[in-house]
Amino acid sequence: MTLDTAQWRSRANHALSPATVTASLWLIALILVQFAPLSSDSWWQMWIARQMNAGIPLYEWINETNPPLWFWMARPVAYLSAFTGLPQPNLMVTGIMLQIALSLSLCWIFLRHLTPSRQTLILAGLLFCMIGPHYIEFGQRDHMALIALPPYVLLIAWRAEGKAVSLALALAIGSFAALMIALKPHIALDPIALELWLIYKRRSFKPFRPECLCLAIGAVVYIASIAIFAPAYFTDIIPAVTAAYGEFGGHKIRVFLSRAALMLPIVALYFWSFRGSIPPTAQAFLAMGVGFTGSMLVQFKGFLYHGDPVASAMLMAVLFNIVLREGPITLRKRTLLVAMVGFALSPFVQNERPYQQYAAPLVSDLAPGTKVATVLIDPTQTWPLLERNGLINVSRYYHHWMLVKINSTLRSGEDLSPKLQAIADDIRSDLANDLLCNPPDVLLVTPGALGGQWPVVDFLKQDPRLEPVISAYIEGPTLQHLARYDRVAPLPAPTPDLECYAVAR
Repeated sequence: MTLDTAQWRSRANHALSPATVTASLWLIALILVQFAPLSSDSWWQMWIARQMNAGIPLYEWINETNPPLWFWMARPVAYLSAFTGLPQPNLMVTGIMLQIALSLSLCWIFLRHLTPSRQTLILAGLLFCMIGPHYIEFGQRDHMALIALPPYVLLIAWRAEGKAVSLALALAIGSFAALMIALKPHIALDPIALELWLIYKRRSFKPFRPECLCLAIGAVVYIASIAIFAPAYFTDIIPAVTAAYGEFGGHKIRVFLSRAALMLPIVALYFWSFRGSIPPTAQAFLAMGVGFTGSMLVQFKGFLYHGDPVASAMLMAVLFNIVLREGPITLRKRTLLVAMVGFALSPFVQNERPYQQYAAPLVSDLAPGTKVATVLIDPTQTWPLLERNGLINVSRYYHHWMLVKINSTLRSGEDLSPKLQAIADDIRSDLANDLLCNPPDVLLVTPGALGGQWPVVDFLKQDPRLEPVISAYIEGPTLQHLARYDRVAPLPAPTPDLECYAVAR
């Protein structure tokens, strides 16, 4: 039996259907992202999930500034890793890729009226935008929100054009977006920007829609869940953040030299050439980009990954502007597109940091299983180095961000406010607890605070319990911003008043 030309063409079209091509690209991406250099934040998230699964309380014991949802979401992954023996980072990355698959599936529903080739181009482009600009910081909360929002943007674009959307689809998209937006309050600027754009397009305000109700109900349920299951976040963490977190962060100028900031003028120039003829869907993605830009500026921490969703959203807007319009694309417009893609991927503007390299000389001789405690301002000095080297972190602090404010206050000649004094006392008390309950073999300490001459070790010794404990360590190798102390004597047994937990590996 032979196949005629029409049958061959039919089979070829089926093999190259949008679903088949996108699934194939997704599988390739799934393999590639297994090698993604997860950020220090993601490794800390995984460490916290293991501790919570072992019964160690978040906020009451583990010091963490972020709301709990990100860590709650990581707990099932940690359980699965412990049960199967599969590496936790690979399971985490795979879970995020499954979120991308869900997002693309929901997006595809809004693309079925297009030709197969246009469907394929859009789905492949969205897949690229959800991974490419985020490869170095894969799995950050901003990234996860970016993954969930494209279906929401397409839903709003359909609303703007007066098209009907089923209740089930609106609820599914609204719930997905609500879950990921809850990861970071600043990202609420995205649905706000989209709602303002929808009001402008429709010249009316109709907020009682299924997706809007999902966002509102999700926010209320999440706040109530924190109050019930993690009340210390409201009573302990938020007051501490209000008192001391403001001065911590990267160089603010990096906000304006970031990949997102460099892309914005090119985006403006690109869309100016299409003024008056930008498809509504592309406009909606531009509104999403504006929301993420606002989120980046509100945070204003100088952390470059805050701008990654801006780059992705702008590329998505360009993607829909090209694919949804008829006629040729001029050389000038193609050049602008290539320039934007280049900025999105260029190593020069990529927020690539040597997560696993800086402190390597200080721990290269430590055997796996060695217990390490840290007193750091910059967590990237030791994370994920400790995890990758098989060392056991026994410190409840990811980093001591509050030392920046304490140091600047003391160097200015001012006395610490009652709240800052309480935070300083907590740092010393918590460190004494950590050292006595899980005696580390090595201490890694920031010698001074952000280049200042303020000796952190002397600050710690102001707690009478820490003086004999720290005296059991001698200073070893030292780098410019990191000193190692090795234990040379046994530590005293923990006193009955200490609440001790065995740190999970």
